[in-house]
Amino acid sequence: MKNLIKVDQKTRRDKILELLKYRNLTLGDVRKAAGLSRATMSRLMNSPEGYAPSEDTIKKIALVLEVNPLYLKDENVVGPEEIFPYLTEDDIKFFMDLKNLPFIKLTKEIAAEGISPDDMRKLVQILLSTRDD
Repeated sequence: MKNLIKVDQKTRRDKILELLKYRNLTLGDVRKAAGLSRATMSRLMNSPEGYAPSEDTIKKIALVLEVNPLYLKDENVVGPEEIFPYLTEDDIKFFMDLKNLPFIKLTKEIAAEGISPDDMRKLVQILLSTRDD
């Protein structure tokens, strides 16, 4: 049996901060676009472990950040940068794009098969060249 990839678990806050960087947004941008109050956003970003925002809040933030709400809801869900730390920023943006969410699962499966970084870059190039925009 193959060894499973071990990744550091990121908190919801960590994931949101990374997504802000990828999307070139601020917390204020997300808050306004999602229609959330400052208090709600503050609670989400600064509350101790165990705070559970409403499903509606998670969905609104996920929509603005263009990710599957599950990525923000479940701290055990990992993103491609955690599976493939050698990906370029453009590669990560590709995988974090809402239109490409099915490939997030694929990248995890591919990682389990031990694909090389060069092969992963080739795969991303193929996927980009065949994608319908």
